[in-house]
Amino acid sequence: MPFPLTAGGLVMELMNINEAIRTGCVARAFLSGGGLRVIRIEDANQELKGYGEHPHIDEALRHADEDYAAGGRPYDEVYGGSKTHYLTGSTTPNSELDAWIRQGSKFRATSKDDVVTFELLGYDDDFNEIKKVGTGTNFWEAQTAAFAAEAERL
Repeated sequence: MPFPLTAGGLVMELMNINEAIRTGCVARAFLSGGGLRVIRIEDANQELKGYGEHPHIDEALRHADEDYAAGGRPYDEVYGGSKTHYLTGSTTPNSELDAWIRQGSKFRATSKDDVVTFELLGYDDDFNEIKKVGTGTNFWEAQTAAFAAEAERL
């Protein structure tokens, strides 16, 4: 079953990230110092299994999806090799998730007992640390639920 993300009119199917989460990996995203959106897929031992970076989150997710499917390639084989090596991210977000990461917030996606949990970790307008959690049968359902959830102060 495909899991679409619409960003800037682009619909993506990221089956490999969803599979990684379902098999015990954690997918997480954060903003690099240069503003790139970074996705890391790690196993239970925090070993890197897939990686993606790009000026926008949608393409960073696509890169991580491809990298996980390829078995996790060396960075320099991908960036500056098969993919463009960007130094900075975009200041203009192209989706709700991209805006979340662009403001310096993060996400974590995990799965247990066939339930995917998507945690949005960030700050509210008063700079209080918050968490929003959503669950679903896949990455996208859980992400949608997380954005709709009430924020919990940490």
